[in-house]
Amino acid sequence: MFARLLRATAARSRVVAERHEHFERAVRRYIARRLQATRQVVEFQAYERLFSLWHVLHVPFVIVMVVCAIAHVVAVHAY
Repeated sequence: MFARLLRATAARSRVVAERHEHFERAVRRYIARRLQATRQVVEFQAYERLFSLWHVLHVPFVIVMVVCAIAHVVAVHAY
């Protein structure tokens, strides 16, 4: 789509026609960088969701470990 618009603009403007290849490369680089940034954001959101679920498991494990530590200290000092 952008190539069609660029050709139409180049047909109307001599300056754009002279720099057509440069503009096309620049637009392609911009689109590639924009898509890469979008992919990185989506990947980050997936990892963020995964780590938020980690807390769902982590908190009960901490509670169990504290109970086990207290039981261990009591058992060691009782015998």
